[in-house]
Amino acid sequence: MVNLPKKRYYKIGEIAEFFGIEAHTLRFWEKQFPQLKPKRYSSNQRFYTQKEVDVVSMVYDLLYKQNFTIKGAQSKISDIFSQKKEIENLEIEDNSIFFKKDELLDIKNTLNELKLLILEL
Repeated sequence: MVNLPKKRYYKIGEIAEFFGIEAHTLRFWEKQFPQLKPKRYSSNQRFYTQKEVDVVSMVYDLLYKQNFTIKGAQSKISDIFSQKKEIENLEIEDNSIFFKKDELLDIKNTLNELKLLILEL
């Protein structure tokens, strides 16, 4: 995670300055990396959330520190996001299993209560 001051949104100039790159480089990366989609409001100005800043950090690291090509960085980031999506899907499945388990336990408790009531008659 990048160590920027805590804000909800960052302007393109702030991000460019933090990473020591030009704003046009960020605009180019937006075209090359579909995972990088800053929000735009009525003024058409870009606003980066922490998620986009993290993507910029990954791209910067791959291109400038690990000397990946654009294609190599695209592939690596695509793989990372695919793995994240798979993990999220597994977590959703796990949560639904626990939800179903809780429902079944409630049904079991209700049936046990009914059984006790019937036995008392």
